[in-house]
Amino acid sequence: MSLLNNIILNVYAILILLLVYYETNKEIENKYYGSERFSRIVIVTIIMLVADSLGRFDGHVNNFYPLANRVGNFVLFTMNIILPSIWFLYAHIQIYEDEHRTKKLNPIFKFINLINILLVLGSFNYGWYYSIDQNNIYQRGPYYLVSVFITISILVAAFAMIIKNRKTLEKRYYYSLLFFSIPPLLAIIFQSLFYGVSLGLPAVTISILIVFLKIQNNSIYIDYLTKANNLRSLNIYIKNKIMNAKKQGSFTVISLDLDNFKLINDNFGHDMGDHALIKTVELIRKEISSKDLVARSGGDEFWIVLETAKYEEVTNLIDRLKLSFDEFNLTNSKPYELTFSWGSAVYDYKKYEGGKDFKDHIDSEMYNQKKNKKSMNRIDINEVR
Repeated sequence: MSLLNNIILNVYAILILLLVYYETNKEIENKYYGSERFSRIVIVTIIMLVADSLGRFDGHVNNFYPLANRVGNFVLFTMNIILPSIWFLYAHIQIYEDEHRTKKLNPIFKFINLINILLVLGSFNYGWYYSIDQNNIYQRGPYYLVSVFITISILVAAFAMIIKNRKTLEKRYYYSLLFFSIPPLLAIIFQSLFYGVSLGLPAVTISILIVFLKIQNNSIYIDYLTKANNLRSLNIYIKNKIMNAKKQGSFTVISLDLDNFKLINDNFGHDMGDHALIKTVELIRKEISSKDLVARSGGDEFWIVLETAKYEEVTNLIDRLKLSFDEFNLTNSKPYELTFSWGSAVYDYKKYEGGKDFKDHIDSEMYNQKKNKKSMNRIDINEVR
């Protein structure tokens, strides 16, 4: 591959990655551990693409070319292991959704990268990974394949981890994570066999783009804990439904709030509270259609947006949800029970001024029901006394 073609290919890849980085980091909701790892993957890849271009000035002995060649190859070999290491951590947090558990792996990868850096530094005097002669010609060293082996090993380990946990992952997450390692692996093998061909980093760019489109770009709309839609996506969705209500017809929104959720956290801990929230979404999803939306607006409050505007279908859904929650309470091995209060309304563009007015009305209904339940509980307690 010629120097010019290499630079053009790398510039295109860098432009794509800069756009991905901007889109990933422009939303405050996207600032969580997994997203930080993804951003680092993008940054490291951009740096390596620049270094790859600098490291292609073989045979040019004038001006800055020898320095560029040496700096480029030093950065490439140093980051060759950093990139797959960050990818492994990203895949791990996506699979296990446990930041503390993922961070425990950091010392292992720091040690691996330290060994690699020592080998890179040794290459200056002993040419272990590579050498650059007086004519500014790059040559692979006797331990070049060690770097390749470590890189492939980490990618394969991530690949195996993803396959092992395929049953716990949503399909779009599973296939996107699984695909990430394939283009770089094929490119690395091809590049190792055919000297002078540089396809590894453009292949990584393709993988990053797939992960961004299928995972990262959706994460700003998804509640990290329950995998339901979040408040941001709920507001956007309702806003669009309201704008199209005249053409596409009306719709129904239900506000659902768990009863005495604070007691679950206080008595059994936040892990048990998290389990209750996750289970609530699972129970709701079993009773609604694929066209309907469920969102967590924060805490223990959930919203359901239904395509129907028929009162009977809404009451039937509430009845099914109550039955589903009752069955869960009877069979649940956890030390808590789930019940809920709710409010609902069919959207009427003649009645409501906008989304906020509509949601406030539904929320008011739900909180009135919650107050009535508390009043009834006080009456029951007094009667027992």
